[in-house]
Amino acid sequence: MEQEVVISRSSDVQSAVAELCSKLKKSPSSYQAVIFLAAINYDFSALSVAIKEKFPTSEVIGASTAGEITPDGFTNNSVVLTTLSDTGTKVRGVLVEHGSKYPVASKGDIEKALRDCGIRTNDPNSHKDSFAITFINGVFNAEETILSNFYSIIKNDNFPLAGGTAGFTGNTPKTFVSYNGRTTQDGAVFLFVKTRCKFFIRQEDIFNPTGKSVLVTQSDPVNRKIMSFNGRPAKQVYAEKLGVSETQAESMTFENPFGRFLDGSLHIVALAGFTPEGI
Repeated sequence: MEQEVVISRSSDVQSAVAELCSKLKKSPSSYQAVIFLAAINYDFSALSVAIKEKFPTSEVIGASTAGEITPDGFTNNSVVLTTLSDTGTKVRGVLVEHGSKYPVASKGDIEKALRDCGIRTNDPNSHKDSFAITFINGVFNAEETILSNFYSIIKNDNFPLAGGTAGFTGNTPKTFVSYNGRTTQDGAVFLFVKTRCKFFIRQEDIFNPTGKSVLVTQSDPVNRKIMSFNGRPAKQVYAEKLGVSETQAESMTFENPFGRFLDGSLHIVALAGFTPEGI
């Protein structure tokens, strides 16, 4: 499978798309899939449409970001575009809308995308030659419902998913995902891949453990609120663990997340922020 990665820092949507396309080695019709990640300061809907217009025969998915990863490292305020092409690979995307309230409404669309890609549901071997890339909007706390709905459809707990949560920066909690020019703030995008190529999906955690730990003693799992650590207000304990004031702690949650151990694996979980009550 051949991959190309190009980047543009142009703030204008049309200029950015033109620059991205000019850096690719082949014509737009040569690529089966296009994946783009864009800083939140872009007009995401316009960018999604503009990229799809340049790649009319490709499956195009995208997500907003809180920082972009390029071949040269991390950057900000850019668009990073990745293309995939391989004659022995089939791809198909699907957009899940209203994911926090009605994820089941996309059941038929997901099933069709799987069929179009040649992936069978209720097949215990489907994970051996297939996987999915997915971006989920994290603002509406819909990850669990969307993923539970997907696995109830595929009926194979070993089916691998790669990707992450669409990101945002600033004080406004907004994120975007898109498929073939269509955009949503509450949902997810899947790109199903069936291939004869060998593949390996690896989890990367870029944070180092501090050796400090806390115990969640009061929480609201449905609304994803943590009221207390170790029997005390959450923000107070968090600030103490970092050795900073509570005011300073408010701006440190992204760069100082928690690590949860689930089934022996470490999973990074960043706090979205604190309420005025310190939860």
